[in-house]
Amino acid sequence: RSEQSGALVTVDIETNSANVLTADIRCVGLGAVVDGRELVIVVPLKHMDGRPWWSPGDAQRVSHGLTQVLEKNPLAGHNLLFDTAVLLQRGLMVSRGKKWFDTMIAHHDTNHSELPHDLGFVAARFFEAPRWKEDADAKAVDGVDDYWLHLYCAKDVLGEMRLRSEEHTSEL
Repeated sequence: RSEQSGALVTVDIETNSANVLTADIRCVGLGAVVDGRELVIVVPLKHMDGRPWWSPGDAQRVSHGLTQVLEKNPLAGHNLLFDTAVLLQRGLMVSRGKKWFDTMIAHHDTNHSELPHDLGFVAARFFEAPRWKEDADAKAVDGVDDYWLHLYCAKDVLGEMRLRSEEHTSEL
């Protein structure tokens, strides 16, 4: 429905690497406010052990659907510069020549620019919620399974979506 509504789509990916050129995408989280409701989904692509989540035919249909949503809607996210680079590298996006908003870049461009810019820190400044994030790169070695990775991604999307609200954008 967000594809049809033109809603701002919050996107977050979980990968197996911080290298844009080699990172495989484990899952893509998407969030939008549609008809006044916050919607968040996580689309799995690869298991934590690297196995594909979908059969080849289903993977092609899932990839096509993701590309449609990512190409037809304005995007927002935290460290979206990295995420969109990986999405482009993996063929899930065609172009970044569209409207998108990166809360990490926005946080750099404030009087808080000397503070940490990771999502856990930035979100903790605005919300009365425990930090759900510490070291984002430790998931693979901490024995995180698919379920917990997807939940982690969904929490990132929801946090990013709420950070992007007009209430917080000017304060980032």
